[in-house]
Amino acid sequence: MVGVGRRWPVLSALLVIILLVCGTALIVGPVAEWLTPSADVTGKERAAALNATRQVLLTAVAGGLAIGGLAFTARTFFLSRRGQVADRYGKAMTQLASDQLLERIGGIYALEHLMHESDPNHATVVEVLAAFVREHATMSDGPPPAGRTRVFKPSSVPQIDVQSAMTVLGRRPRRPERHRIDLTGVELSGVELCGANLAGVDLTESRIRDGELSGAVLDGALLTATDLRGADLSGAHLVGAYLDNADLQGARLDDADLRDATLTAARVPGASFDGARLQGARLTPPDVKGLTAEQVGHAQTDARTELPSSLRGLQGGA
Repeated sequence: MVGVGRRWPVLSALLVIILLVCGTALIVGPVAEWLTPSADVTGKERAAALNATRQVLLTAVAGGLAIGGLAFTARTFFLSRRGQVADRYGKAMTQLASDQLLERIGGIYALEHLMHESDPNHATVVEVLAAFVREHATMSDGPPPAGRTRVFKPSSVPQIDVQSAMTVLGRRPRRPERHRIDLTGVELSGVELCGANLAGVDLTESRIRDGELSGAVLDGALLTATDLRGADLSGAHLVGAYLDNADLQGARLDDADLRDATLTAARVPGASFDGARLQGARLTPPDVKGLTAEQVGHAQTDARTELPSSLRGLQGGA
């Protein structure tokens, strides 16, 4: 069986050569004769016409072979590239599962390169990195569940690999995405994501105390019951975001864009909203807890802004 396997490429090459020789003979022989006009053509004129027909046919065959060669080369390149991508993905996943911090970080950035170079792998890489964060940034304060490697305490700074994964997610290529990034219930206190693109992310019941999120894009994000105490969200884009029951005590939301955002039952004692855009924002019912006239006195509101009953007179303020 091994001998047959080794002879197969040689036999295939011989078969191709035989087919080419037979095909060429057929073309320059009977096919050329059949295609050459014979009426009122004799002698040298007949021979010249036959040679011209053969040249046309051989040129056409050569062109067809060239096109076929290009198609074969393109297919080979595509298959080779796909194999390389699969190999790189497998190596990155191996690194991601390593016990060594530097190897995990290397795997994260290897996946980032793959995501930038391969559109079809974009969603897969995003889901893998999100799963990595969920796995390695659990909020449990007790012993880690089976399979989990670390436990994070409240207000801790994320491990370097978790920060790296979040950084990569925050600067991923802007492509259509069918699903939200699932980061529910994660511990990201102290994370640095200034200017990150996290539009539509699901951070429900996560903890991001003292997080640096200034200028971040969180349009349409799910931040329901999220702990954002002391977080810097100044200049952040939170258009249409859901902050129901979120804890924003001491958070900085100066110049943040909260148009059409929902903040029902959010806790905002000590939060600052100077220059924040609250047009169409919903801060009731039930009323946002701890909101004062001083906090929203310099915020931008309009007739659609829903403020607690005690602050209705500020609607439409600058």
